[in-house]
Amino acid sequence: MSTLATMAPVICHGRTVWDRRALPTDEYEERREIVEKLVAKAGCAAAVGFDSGSSPGLAAYLTGHRSAGGLVTAVLVPGAPVVLLAGLGGGRDHPFIKATSFVDDVRWYPTPGEGVRAVLAEHDLSGPVGTAGGEDCLPADALLGFAEALAGVELRPLDGAVESLRRAKRPRELAVMRRAAALLDGGRRTVAAELARGASLHGGLVSGELALRLAGCRDVRLLASAADGSLRPWPWGGELAAPEQATVVLAAEYLGYWGEVAFVSTGADTAPAALLGELCAAIGPGVGQADLERAAAGLAGAVEVCGTGFELSESPVLAAGATVREGDVLAVRLWGDDGGRTLATCRVVVNDSGAVLLGAAPPHEELLGGALAARRGGAAR
Repeated sequence: MSTLATMAPVICHGRTVWDRRALPTDEYEERREIVEKLVAKAGCAAAVGFDSGSSPGLAAYLTGHRSAGGLVTAVLVPGAPVVLLAGLGGGRDHPFIKATSFVDDVRWYPTPGEGVRAVLAEHDLSGPVGTAGGEDCLPADALLGFAEALAGVELRPLDGAVESLRRAKRPRELAVMRRAAALLDGGRRTVAAELARGASLHGGLVSGELALRLAGCRDVRLLASAADGSLRPWPWGGELAAPEQATVVLAAEYLGYWGEVAFVSTGADTAPAALLGELCAAIGPGVGQADLERAAAGLAGAVEVCGTGFELSESPVLAAGATVREGDVLAVRLWGDDGGRTLATCRVVVNDSGAVLLGAAPPHEELLGGALAARRGGAAR
């Protein structure tokens, strides 16, 4: 029993090693240098980033570590290796954390404030300390406790600067996201093949999740049509729709980056991809929610456009008033008007001329790419 408990992170999350081919050490060394410049520009002596698992940010960016649900804190002192304060059960999972991330100095403290103060004292630092992610990851009492533990230290929020940094993905980040898209396309094909040979929707979903985990995805989420027509997380214990009437959404995290794909199980309806192409063709630098609503005026269903990467939905969120910038990586989702089912979804990278498909996740990619090219009057770059 104790062995099973110790192996729980491996059993639940699949990935057991950090892939140094896709994300080598120099990638994180370069990220540290970039953040050091950001810290210096803000006039800070150090930076602290929080990650609760549901709100990754600076900690994940600097270390590649994705929390299984507990709070982790990254401390960056310019010129020194990043220190990660983590451990759901003391330090027992530190070897696992080191194996699945770029960090050698992992410590455990009862509270993040105590750990941060200890790291700052080691370097005899004085001056302001930048923070990112505290309000998203720490409950009010813990946030107050952190401030009290660092009494006398000026805390400067860096959330906006970190958010802006995270929006423009680095080349290796884009490469990993394209790989995630390819894996999800494989998962979609697995589900579709199982359904085509007569398997139940349950059997198809099991096969799809297994394929994604065996391919190296650490976390997998699935949505499927219920018998009442709604789209629900699977498994939830309810009755699944008939395979020929189902919509399936697969989402998976690969090396810290999320991707998703949605498809109608019949596989015959190409209309959603064409509509998605119409939407993507309207995306470019400076575009906001109102522009998308005008572009989608003749389409059935709802449209959602937001950033994506460490989370399925992250900054920028156009519905919250953000506008598109060159370099943004966006998730574009077309929701149907038949009970909220997802009809199509894709990911695009925004360049100076518009949106370009990031990877091969959506079905009918050729049709989608063709719609983009036709709408712009030329080949999508």
